Amino acid sequence: METVSTTSRRAGNGPSHRGGLAPEPVGYFGIYDEGEGLLSLYATPIDTGTFALAMRELAPKGALLDVTPKWGACEEATEIGVARIAEMNAPLELLHTPTPGAFVSQPPTLMAAPHHALPEGSGRALAFSLQDVDHGVLYSRDRNVVRSVLGTWLARTIERLVPRGEAPPIPQGTLDSVLSPLPPQACRRVRLDRRPRVWCLDVSVMVSHNAGQPEVVDELRWVGGPNRSWRAGWTW
Repeated sequence: METVSTTSRRAGNGPSHRGGLAPEPVGYFGIYDEGEGLLSLYATPIDTGTFALAMRELAPKGALLDVTPKWGACEEATEIGVARIAEMNAPLELLHTPTPGAFVSQPPTLMAAPHHALPEGSGRALAFSLQDVDHGVLYSRDRNVVRSVLGTWLARTIERLVPRGEAPPIPQGTLDSVLSPLPPQACRRVRLDRRPRVWCLDVSVMVSHNAGQPEVVDELRWVGGPNRSWRAGWTW
């Protein structure tokens, strides 16, 4: 499989858009260092169907527990199958455990204490929190898990914008270019630019300064097209 361009350019130095459709918003995401070896992946829009697909592709050994707080606390962790995830609604919190049937003590919410949910050496691969219909966060100590879930989310959101079967595949290895943790005030914006002869996927780093408008400080451009793998692009 061909690789994706990870060419970096400063915003405003590239060629202007000519012809085709206007750039389409895909979504926003960010990977952050939570400390003590724990990573988080925030993404929007995301839903239970996307996370279910990610779990089918990861297929971690063990079980998934529904640890969604009820009446202010998780009263009982319930094992659920991957097939059920897509049928569930927000708010939803899920935790992987390598030992099905084991009791899991939980804080009121995963986001309040992710290190408690995924202590080092526990063997728990990930935790997922969906607080509303659009915003979700994944926690994991395994960079490969973060990469895999990010790839699934990105592919699924792009597929919703283009005709069925035309979305170029995104090789997992090329996602390394956007796996670096960001500072708390930054995120990555993804836009799809479908030009007449080529498609571009622009992944921009945006930084918020107090109450001002977010500023685009850097951008990666991936180049591909319908029914073709993403390929190396241009350098500006």
